[in-house]
Amino acid sequence: MNQNYEHPQDIWGLEEIQKHYKISFSRAKRLVREKGFPQPIIGPRSRRWVASQVISHMESRTRAETGIRNIQDPILVFGDSRPRREAY
Repeated sequence: MNQNYEHPQDIWGLEEIQKHYKISFSRAKRLVREKGFPQPIIGPRSRRWVASQVISHMESRTRAETGIRNIQDPILVFGDSRPRREAY
């Protein structure tokens, strides 16, 4: 992947992934080693990832885990899906 990126915020290291998803550093390290995670761009000091690819991967992973197929899902629009108890 030898593409040029104009903005440094387009490229994330482990620290940026950790901060964006509010996870521990060790969890971020495990996450980037998982099967299906975008390939890193090997830099002179460390591995970096294209931010849009990371976000896209995490969104698809979330959809797969929760079964959400559409952004207009009633759970997302109206809150949780717990059955409501009727007031007597």
